[in-house]
Amino acid sequence: MPRVAKIALVILGAAIGWLYFPPIGTKVELPDLEPLLEPPVSHGKPVFIMTADHVYYRVRLNEPVAPTFGSDYFEELLRRGIQFKEVTTSPHRLIQRRTGWAVAMAREKEKEPYTIEYWTARDGKTPWRPVQLRWPWLYVRLGRGILESKTAVLLPEKDAVALNPSVPRYPGSILRNAFRTREFVQLRFVARAQRKEILRYYAAHFEVQSADALSVWFTLPAEIAIPLSRPDNVHVGVWSYIYGDEPLVVYSAEDAAALESNMYPRQPVSLAELPDASLYVLHLRYPSEAEAKHVFPSLPSI
Repeated sequence: MPRVAKIALVILGAAIGWLYFPPIGTKVELPDLEPLLEPPVSHGKPVFIMTADHVYYRVRLNEPVAPTFGSDYFEELLRRGIQFKEVTTSPHRLIQRRTGWAVAMAREKEKEPYTIEYWTARDGKTPWRPVQLRWPWLYVRLGRGILESKTAVLLPEKDAVALNPSVPRYPGSILRNAFRTREFVQLRFVARAQRKEILRYYAAHFEVQSADALSVWFTLPAEIAIPLSRPDNVHVGVWSYIYGDEPLVVYSAEDAAALESNMYPRQPVSLAELPDASLYVLHLRYPSEAEAKHVFPSLPSI
């Protein structure tokens, strides 16, 4: 057999192997992820294959599809709110390049209190797109972090820690988390209100120093400032998302509805019944770290 024919045969064999031999690994059961990744055509029973570095979603398609189906399916996942994010080299490098992908998926778990279950994973070693069509097989490549889910209560029913009653908060809001960073204190509240209502409340009840579409800087009156040891800078900001855990972003219902069709990441579709609520952050700065710790001794320091 001529040498050229041998080389062609080797290349053909490698291509066939790449197309039709599944990744070598262990099958794992992830039934909660199946409906999130389900392709929009007739298909067989999907399987998840765990390798040393990845978890592959693999499903056999029961009908012919266009060569562009892989790209179309990837776009469909993005529209469903499966949040893929490129992992790149440092932005400070002269030439920035993609090194892999991070992914986040979420679904509603409970309505009262409103709780989500979510999965995040990072694959920093494989730069090409995580969806591949090897007809009749469809693959989605995910990081191994996808094996474990997390839960988060987006609308808690009580404060995470006890607070000084003099802290100025929007009526009915709940403290979800808080921390100190040297002389800075950050209190994160969830309120069943829209951004404009929260900002309007602070603008109406305190002496405003400055304001914009997202934040209000204000001065505390003496009856509030003295019990809080007179912080020298106070402002409140309302965020566009109500929960985040890189790379996951869960928008407030208000901001999710305002997303244009070409804007990503999108809100996970299973969170369509997320109540109208906002995450706002109250920032207080003290003259020293010791003063901040004295007023808020129970807050963790980061």
